[in-house]
Amino acid sequence: MQGASEFTISGALGDMNLTDRLHEIEVPTLLTSGRFDTMRPSIVKTMQRQIKRSERKLFPHSGHVSMIDDAGMMTDTIGDFLGRVEVSLRQGSKDAFEPKIWEEEDTRSKETLLPEWSIFVFTTLVAFSLGAYFGRRRECRSGYSPID
Repeated sequence: MQGASEFTISGALGDMNLTDRLHEIEVPTLLTSGRFDTMRPSIVKTMQRQIKRSERKLFPHSGHVSMIDDAGMMTDTIGDFLGRVEVSLRQGSKDAFEPKIWEEEDTRSKETLLPEWSIFVFTTLVAFSLGAYFGRRRECRSGYSPID
């Protein structure tokens, strides 16, 4: 139905595009995606802007199967969402639902990522240098033995 892979859509769905009808969705909608998902966060944000009562949750450790990769967080998110939908239905107005603005899980800026990366590289280089400097090899008949 989708095609040969998830990256090339063909077959029955090959020419289907309902993006221009997203604004017709009138029920509360929860959009979920993983940080490493093939459905990029920018696409999900675009969808969210077009669906009136929608909210978006990005899961920090998952790809396309957030319900497995971030199972606990997914369960909590769905429970929270459905609970708020139920409360809005009890109020008797379909417009009573207020979408939640979920806080992004990874709020670090690019500036804070660089020092973490550089510390990792620095410690790796130090460990390698110390190992090369202090490590000794004994010569044996078949070549070199492991480091003492």
